[in-house]
Amino acid sequence: MVSSGLLRILVVSILLENVQGFSLTNLFSPRRCPRIRERCQFKERDECSKNKTCPDKKKCCVFNCGKKCLDLQQDICSLPKNPGPCMAFFRRWWYDKKNDTCSTFIYGGCQGNNNNFQTKDLCQNMCSKKRQSTHHQNHQPRVSPEDCKLPMEKGPCRAKLPRWFYNSSTYGCVLFYFGGCNGNGNNFLKKDACEKACKNI
Repeated sequence: MVSSGLLRILVVSILLENVQGFSLTNLFSPRRCPRIRERCQFKERDECSKNKTCPDKKKCCVFNCGKKCLDLQQDICSLPKNPGPCMAFFRRWWYDKKNDTCSTFIYGGCQGNNNNFQTKDLCQNMCSKKRQSTHHQNHQPRVSPEDCKLPMEKGPCRAKLPRWFYNSSTYGCVLFYFGGCNGNGNNFLKKDACEKACKNI
């Protein structure tokens, strides 16, 4: 009787695996995808669509602004800073466990690891014991009035990140698409940040 019950579980799990990507590891693994609220500058490219598309025993989780293959046995916040081998220029944050701080680094745009966050707040929400809060969710670096007079600069890289620049000819903030590297200080995440920084120009 016990063996027939076990056989039923195996048959059901095999059928579910074929239909939904469900597997026996889902039944016996108590670990779940992390749940944190995220305010993303932009959506990351998805690495996976379901657990079956991830290598080894990793799970496909919505994490850090996209779907990522996560090893739920691994402490993401203990991973070292890893810019990856590609040559793009993305400013990111990583958690330094030794100092319990989130610090910036330049991410090349591919590979690396999941200790890689778009904003300091995301990094702190996920990893920091202190859970320090900043006043702005997507922190905009301090801008000088001279930055508002600079021309719009897309930069040489090929990302397509929506940003705002102050147009000193029309006295207004205008949407443009930033390539992801170089550029200049006339580059804002949000229109209201642009207007606030450049209102007295």
